[in-house]
This record gives sequence, structure tokens and C-alpha cells, in this order.
Amino acid sequence: IEAMKPDAPLVHENLDQYEPVPGYVPIRHGNVASRIKLVMGNPDKAFDEADHILEQRFETVTHHQCYLEPHAAVAQVNAKGHVTVWTSTQTVAEVRKGLVECLGLHPSEVRAIAPFIGGGFGGKLDVRVEPHAVLLARQTGRPVKIVLTREEEFISGTPRHPFQLKFKTGVKKDGRITAREINLIADSGAYAHHGPGVVGAAVTHARGPYEIPDIRLEANLIYTHKLPFGGYRGYGGPQVHFAGESQLDDLAKEIGIDPVELRMKNGIATGQRLLSGQPTPHSAYKKTLRRAAESTGWDWENRKKPVPKSSDPKKKTGIGVASMQHVSAIFASSAIVKMEAGGSVTVLAGGTEVGAGQRTVLSQIAAEALSVPYERVSIVMSDTLTTPFDWATDASRTTYNTGNAIVRAAAEVKEHFLEIAAAMLEADPQDLEMDTGEVYVRSTPDIRADYNDVVMYGLYVDGGVLLGKGSSFDPPKYERPPDVQIEGWGFVPIPAFIFGTQIAEVEVDTETGVVEVTSLHSAHDVGKAVHPAGCEGQIEGAASIGVGWLFSEEMVFENGVVTNPTLLDYKVPTTLDVPRVYPLLVEDEDPTGPFGAKGIGEPALVATAAAVANAICDAIGVRIHDMPFSPDRILAALEKNGDA
Repeated sequence: IEAMKPDAPLVHENLDQYEPVPGYVPIRHGNVASRIKLVMGNPDKAFDEADHILEQRFETVTHHQCYLEPHAAVAQVNAKGHVTVWTSTQTVAEVRKGLVECLGLHPSEVRAIAPFIGGGFGGKLDVRVEPHAVLLARQTGRPVKIVLTREEEFISGTPRHPFQLKFKTGVKKDGRITAREINLIADSGAYAHHGPGVVGAAVTHARGPYEIPDIRLEANLIYTHKLPFGGYRGYGGPQVHFAGESQLDDLAKEIGIDPVELRMKNGIATGQRLLSGQPTPHSAYKKTLRRAAESTGWDWENRKKPVPKSSDPKKKTGIGVASMQHVSAIFASSAIVKMEAGGSVTVLAGGTEVGAGQRTVLSQIAAEALSVPYERVSIVMSDTLTTPFDWATDASRTTYNTGNAIVRAAAEVKEHFLEIAAAMLEADPQDLEMDTGEVYVRSTPDIRADYNDVVMYGLYVDGGVLLGKGSSFDPPKYERPPDVQIEGWGFVPIPAFIFGTQIAEVEVDTETGVVEVTSLHSAHDVGKAVHPAGCEGQIEGAASIGVGWLFSEEMVFENGVVTNPTLLDYKVPTTLDVPRVYPLLVEDEDPTGPFGAKGIGEPALVATAAAVANAICDAIGVRIHDMPFSPDRILAALEKNGDA
């Protein structure tokens, strides 16, 4: 707020000369790094028609990714001056691009490789230590390794943007939402970095998974004298959902409607337009709401909300629901698929394995596409010299984008394979079936061949090498409706969205203010669960991050300096602090995804804090608007309500 004042010192005096983020025209003045304004429909008229209006403000905190492995890189420069960097990154493509721009190299002179890395969560999407390692390697003629300390991670990282939010929502007596007005301010730190993208994504999801026809929104990204903030799991979504979902519960209470019923009444369906005006490509949102409610015994149709019980009279219990939407597919991915001796399959893909099982899922997709045993699939990833372009393992996009690229590459291999097999078996390619290592003639199943025989026939008799390529970048085409007016951000067309609902149960100790999240029922629209156990693991892991952000994880600043830059002072939840999670996979196949699949990496986090906050409000009867929900803040709320 101080940085927005007209007489505030300028962080960047020549801001008007800076190159904007591709894809939108920035609105800049003073310390405003970017600004987005949006109007959909006629919000003034819609507010006039509302039976009840609620205005509230909320505030979120700075949140560090706390990946186990800090930023680390090894650089080597050969006699030709060509650079090879092994680095802990989520995107070798962006590392190479950053080194080219930073050091004035040609792309052909830079090779970036990402081995298995110890986590990222959006915090490893840019060059950090790599240029320094390269420069030192140049000077010394020796390989150079740089590894950041944990304190260096805290003072130079790119943690989650803190937001200040104002939400105003109008509803009819029956619970239909007529209008919403949103104003958000995001702290950018000293540089814009991912800020315009994070704020743009926050705006994209600010309405929530609801069909609200009339919206007014303004979002400002503000430069301050702090470290730059950046990407973190959810990319602006957790902040806006914390505010929007909290307010929906308060509205439900004030008009006397069940919170689940309110969400069901307004939930977005396939084809209804998003905030940008784009039609929703595929939505199973209401199915996630039903699934979560059923899992907890919440009979919303008869307005019978379950009441958690505690054997301790000092503890108050509560239950809360929150829903979310998030993207699952942006920018380009590509893949190369080869079938070789023995019918083995090799996949070349540029994405990165960040510990979420990307290699496993992509190998499964290739195996399914070519009807080969999973064990016969090998995958090479994350090397700009040997693998094709993939933007990043980010934005819950790898299963969808890279998976689609593999399916398309495999389709080329399959078509060629069947042509060779048909020549070998003297059959029609249309009459052939591939089945786990063998190909046979449907009309005469006894006529068959091993995949290896077909491969060898192609290599040494006729047909050639079985090699396919595929890419995935399919932004939908649509015309923005005339009643949607946008300044500052163009809104990237999104081919797939993920929806979900979480219901949390809590116990609040009225003497200490300590909150225990006893359970979290998390239902998500995954399209098709390629690896169900992996999906469940993502949901469980995301819950721990959401709980930590709400209760204890806060980077504290004094005059722009981080004052708690260690894991001793920055409180990450332990296994004792994480709730019992019930992962609920809603499989409603997306027709555009690989075998119907969508992503799940970020969505399971987006609504966690809001669901827990709503459960706490249900328990103590007081809405807390600002993070963190520390014991002293809980006790203050209890005292306000006369319970302490």
C-alpha cells in the first residue's frame, strides 16, 4: 500500500522503457508493475438486483516452496566454448533460454540437463545459479558446482506472492449469485519476474468454479523493496480461492442456505463461459462437489450438515467446504517415440521429473498407445541436446501436454508399424490388431507375429525405422463476447480446466488456540487417472502445503529483509501436523486429454486453506480474514466471540 502512494520512492525509475511480458499490453505508472481491469456484463445492475450483498477484505502471506534440494548447478565449458549445465530445474528449455540471453550465447552452444531433482513446486522455473557457474567455469577451465545454502534460498528465492483482496458478492434469496466485484493487490518484490503471469492466473480463477454473469475486477501488481516473488504451486489460485470461498460460506450463513447447496446452485458446467468469455471446455465440477459431500455424509439436499464430535470438552469442532478451478494445459510440448529391437519403445520428452512420477505416467501412456508391456518402455527426459522442446514441468500440464504429444508420436509409429506388419503377414493393415507385444490378423488370429519380427522386417527387408514425432499446443479458438471488456491482460486460451472440492474437519482447542485438522476429503476431476496411486499422492502432498500456508509458514520481513531465513524459524508442518487425507478421484474423461486424462499437481492445494478456514469459522463462529491462523489469532477470535 505504501508503494502505491503518489509520493512513494520509485523502485524502477525507467519502468516505461521496460519490455513487457509477451501477450499483453501493460498498464504502468509509479510502482505499478502491471494492472488488469475486467468488466463482464453489467455488475452495477446485477448488484441492484441482489437481495443480499457482502463486502469483505482478506490477506495472505508470503510462502516459500521449501523444496528439499536447494538450487544447485554444475557447469562445464569445452574447448569450443560450448556450455553444458546440469541443474536442479523444472525446465531445461527456460534454463537454456536464460543462459543464451544472459551470456550472449547461441542456443547451439548451450546444453541444459536436469537429473532427478529434489522438488520444485514452481520455485525452479528460471535461471538462478547457472550463469555464475558458467562464468566461473569459463575462467577456471574446470567444472564448477554451486549449491545454495538454505538461508540463501530464503533470501534470494521466488516464494508465493502475498495478496491483499477485497471481495464484494451479491446473491438472491435462493442462493443464485448475481454479481461479484474483486479488487486484489499483489506484492511483486523488486522485480516483476512471474508477477504478471501469477496475477493474470489469479484473475482467470478469481470468480471460482461458478457461473456468475456480472463481474467487475481490478488487479494490481506492485513493486516493493523485497526479494522478487514467483511461481508456487497454484500460481495465484490459492490466494483468490482463500478469499472467494471464505466469502461464499459467510453468504450462505447470512441468507440461510447450505454451503454445498449454494455451490451446487452456481457451479459451472461444460460450455458455460469462463471469466475471459471462453466457453468452459470440460467440467465435472458438480461431480466433485457430490463426491466430497457423500464422503463426509453431508446431505446438502436436505440441509443436514455433519457435526464432527470431540471427546475433549475444551475443543470446538467444525466442518468446512471449498471448491476450486485451475488450468491443466498451456504452451507447447513435444515428444519423439521409437520402436526398436525386441519391440522395445523409447520415448524422448523434454519435460522434467520433479518427484511427482512424471516418468512413470508418460511411460504408461506410451505403453498404452502402442500396446506394449510397460516394462519395455524407456524414457529419456530433460536434455536440450537429445530431447525435443517442452516448456516446463509446471502448471499441472505434463500429463496433459506431454502425454498428448506422446500419444500423437505413438500414433505415427503405430500407423507405420501396421503397414510393415501388413506387408509381412500379407494382410490388410485395417485388419490387424496390436496386443502386448504381438500383432495378429483379426479375421484369422492364428496369423500373428512378434513385434520384434516386424521391427526387423522393417529394418532389413522393407519399411524402414519405426519413428514418430508429436507435439501438443492446442489453445481453443473463440471470440470474446462484446460484454467482456479487458485491459492489461489478454487471457491465454486454455484447452483444459481441472475442478475440485475439499471438505475439512477441525478441532479447535479453546485454551491454547491450537487447531488440529482431523480430516480432509479431497475430490478432484482428474479426467482419467493414468496412475491412481500417483494422483492420490499428489493430493496428500498438496494438503500438507495448504495446511502449512494457512497456519505457520510465513516469511517475515523487516525493512525489506527476511528475518526468518531458516527452517528453524520458518515453520514447515511435520507429519504430526498433516491431516488424514481422503483422496477422491472423479474420473470423467476429458475428450481432449491423453486417454481422457488431465493434471492434478496443483489443484489439490488450491482450495485447502479455504476449506480449513471455513471449518474453523464453523467451529468458533468467527471469520478470520488474515493469514496466518496462528494460535494467538485463534484465541483473539474466540475472545471476540466470548469463548475464551
